Amino acid sequence: MTDRHNTEAKPERTAFAMQGGGAIGAFQAGILETLHEANVTIDACCGSSIGVINAAIFFGNPPSCRVDRLKAFYHSVSAPGTTLIVQIDYAASQRGSHFKDAQFSPAAIQTHWVHGQEAAKAALKRMNEQDRH
Repeated sequence: MTDRHNTEAKPERTAFAMQGGGAIGAFQAGILETLHEANVTIDACCGSSIGVINAAIFFGNPPSCRVDRLKAFYHSVSAPGTTLIVQIDYAASQRGSHFKDAQFSPAAIQTHWVHGQEAAKAALKRMNEQDRH
């Protein structure tokens, strides 16, 4: 019997894809924190650029340490005087890379993180409302 003829319900799985884009990583981290706090199990993950870094930090640690490790990473790259351009790839910055100093200021990181949390909470609320109907 082929899958398209199989009428048995398959277990629901959750996958998370994280793109690159510099400071968008803090947005993703806020989403990951909110999903973690809501006990959402993520079965699979993929990413590029900062998304891969987030995935490695989050999924490469025990659940009890994941959010703290993400916060430590973003604190380390947003420390005053730290320039991610130099740490990542100075040549790429000269070609117009998206890694800009201002994106990694502590205030910018916090703003992106909170926006990620808000987006995840809104999505979870919509999903819960749809499940009730």
